[in-house]
Formats: sequence, C-alpha cells, structure tokens
Amino acid sequence: SNVALLIIGDGEERDRLQRSAKELELQDVHFLGEIVDVKDTVAYFALADLMVLPSMVGLAIVHGFALGLPMITTSAPGHGPEIEYLSNNSGVITDHHESALSGAIQHILNHPAGLDHLRKSALAQADKLSLDRSVDRFLQATSKIFTLSP
Repeated sequence: SNVALLIIGDGEERDRLQRSAKELELQDVHFLGEIVDVKDTVAYFALADLMVLPSMVGLAIVHGFALGLPMITTSAPGHGPEIEYLSNNSGVITDHHESALSGAIQHILNHPAGLDHLRKSALAQADKLSLDRSVDRFLQATSKIFTLSP
C-alpha cells in the first residue's frame, strides 16, 4: 500500500490509538510525538496528501493550506475560529463519526482529480490568509467602526 498514517502530537488519545494500531497489526501507522517547530513539521506536511484533524481545528489549518493540504475534519465541538477558513473547495467536514471521517478520506484518496482540485483550492485559500491581507481586512473593519461612531 502507498498509504501511511503519520500521527503528530501527544494528546490524550495517543495511548489508546497506539494500542489499537498494535491490536490491529497495522504496519503503516507511525506515532511521531509532539513536534512544535515549523521547520521540523514542514517535511511531514510535504509528504502528505491531506491534513486530518478529527476535532479542534485551529491554526494548523493555515499551515496545511500554505502547503496545499486540504483539511478533513468532523463536526465535533471545540473548533477554533479558523474553521471558518474551510470551504467545500478546500476540504471536508463530516459528521462526527469514525465511519464518516474514514469514508471521506478514502473517497478523496481514491479520486486523484478531486484531490488535485482540493489541493489547488487549499493553496488559493492560503493566499487569502496572508498577514498583509489580514491586516488590510482588520483596518477596513476598524475604519468602518470609527466612521459609524458619532
């Protein structure tokens, strides 16, 4: 198989996931632990086709989009405001069920043309999320607030 699962992080689910991978005798699941330095994570992002965060999407979506990685997540509660960056063109939000999440991943990986479209859209979305554009949007919003004040 040309699919591997790289799990970055040391969250509360790590031990359970490692036990499950061992019980299922999965060979292509790798637990990499916590990696916080962007220089260290870029290599893993570059290897990936998708970024999968089942819950609690935050700023990682921006890093993924910058490298052309579509985001796959669920409707679980607890996402940061960055979840608003995700559109149907740059990723997928499934129901909060393992089968829905795994089905979406499998579907995307089995359709290279669709994956290519998602990757291009993720890169385009990253371009919209640049610091300069964010500052411009902030200045536009604050100027409207101040012009509305008496």
